[in-house]
Amino acid sequence: MSDTISSNRHNLLYILTALQSIEQINDYSAGFDTFDEFLWANKRLNFNGSLQLLMISDCTRFTTVKLAICAQKFNRYLYLTGY
Repeated sequence: MSDTISSNRHNLLYILTALQSIEQINDYSAGFDTFDEFLWANKRLNFNGSLQLLMISDCTRFTTVKLAICAQKFNRYLYLTGY
């Protein structure tokens, strides 16, 4: 039973994080007519913020060990893209 409760809490955390990310991405992308406008606005701040929100919401699905691996991959992405 304890595993079920823990699993349900983890699933709820994932769902709430994903919903919050969607709401913030809607805010970041509002007011742009084309993808190119969105991509290059504010020196790519809006786009990169949205990308990070997607990665964060995806990472909440994992256990602690997998979350550490996900963080390493995210840091590698930032390094490769120059951020």
